[in-house]
Amino acid sequence: MDFKIEETKDFIRLLIFLIISPVIGMVMLLGFMAISLAMVCMFIKDFIMDKLEKNNEILNKKSFR
Repeated sequence: MDFKIEETKDFIRLLIFLIISPVIGMVMLLGFMAISLAMVCMFIKDFIMDKLEKNNEILNKKSFR
């Protein structure tokens, strides 16, 4: 396979593409990981708040007796 770059303009475009593409991929990966972590944290928070609300309801019922 014979690959020739005839103009320096094309070579510069190729270098920019090869440098920028991994950066974009890392930013996307970071965003994916941040969203996943946020979803897990929200699930844990909702789980804990649900347990606390149930516990609070039980304590309120016992205090009225």
